[in-house]
Amino acid sequence: MLTLYKALENQVISDNKISGIEKAKCAEVAANIAKDVLKMESEGIKAVKELASKNVQGKNILNNLRSRSNNDESKIQNDYDPNRKF
Repeated sequence: MLTLYKALENQVISDNKISGIEKAKCAEVAANIAKDVLKMESEGIKAVKELASKNVQGKNILNNLRSRSNNDESKIQNDYDPNRKF
């Protein structure tokens, strides 16, 4: 897409015997390509940010579960007395 954009840009700024209407059409297509490229880039950045935030949230949840599990195990170990008589 960027190669096509550059070719259109070159047509617009060139001194060829291309009519003003044709240059305007090239400029319009080039502008649309530039907008599409920027839109795709911003969507990619947004997706990466969402994945990163979900990854952080997932790690926090796992850490909470691990700490709860460790606390439960320590309670069991503290409550367990092998010499206890029933």
